[in-house]
Amino acid sequence: MCERASDPSNPHDCGFRESHQYTLVQKILGAIDEHSKEAKVSACPACLRDAMMVVAALLHFEAEKDERTNEAHDRVADTFADVARERMNAVVDALIELGSANRVM
Repeated sequence: MCERASDPSNPHDCGFRESHQYTLVQKILGAIDEHSKEAKVSACPACLRDAMMVVAALLHFEAEKDERTNEAHDRVADTFADVARERMNAVVDALIELGSANRVM
């Protein structure tokens, strides 16, 4: 979403401020609410948590990819990232089956 920090002592100095983060979270929650209303289902907090954790972990590994120096860590991180991508693809496939992928993704 943003360039790497110019100041190595402050890795979050990228211009994606807290206000941007909260706005993005509000939009994500709005999309979940909209999907729940359209699909006439209740969003299960535990399922949403699990899916969001997979996405967050994948983003974490992708963000740290350039900084990795340990080969064993690379293999584990890459394996996890592959599994997380497979899980995300399963979620996308489910959305497509429900016919709502164009609105949510």
